Amino acid sequence: MGTATVAVILMISIHPNRPITDLRHTVPTIEGMELRQVFLDWAPETITYLQKHTAVQLMPVPVCPNYYPQVDGATTGGRVLEPRPFDGRQFRAAFRMLRPPLPEVTLFGGMMVARAELPHFRRLFRSARSSRLKKHR
Repeated sequence: MGTATVAVILMISIHPNRPITDLRHTVPTIEGMELRQVFLDWAPETITYLQKHTAVQLMPVPVCPNYYPQVDGATTGGRVLEPRPFDGRQFRAAFRMLRPPLPEVTLFGGMMVARAELPHFRRLFRSARSSRLKKHR
């Protein structure tokens, strides 16, 4: 069982009603409520399937607060998963089908940067800790 699956199962088992409570406050419409519950119920199995049968490997993001932190069920982290870095050349011709990366997570006009490295790149010449990053590249 991968780290991402464990993280989702742990979050759901410790706070089983938090995700759906958060969704009920964030998306208060009754339409689609059953579908949102199915999504949450199947999340661990879906993540496990993706990690076993595809090149997609996910990892938990420990600190990523909700967009609406004031609603019941909100958390400061533990729910968000992001893909582990990988070489996009594995996609071969299908790579063209991918959307371009978000400008917020790119540098120099399109270079992808891991979430944890973004603050360091933005402070590269203003912070001693961040400037050490360039020595390790």
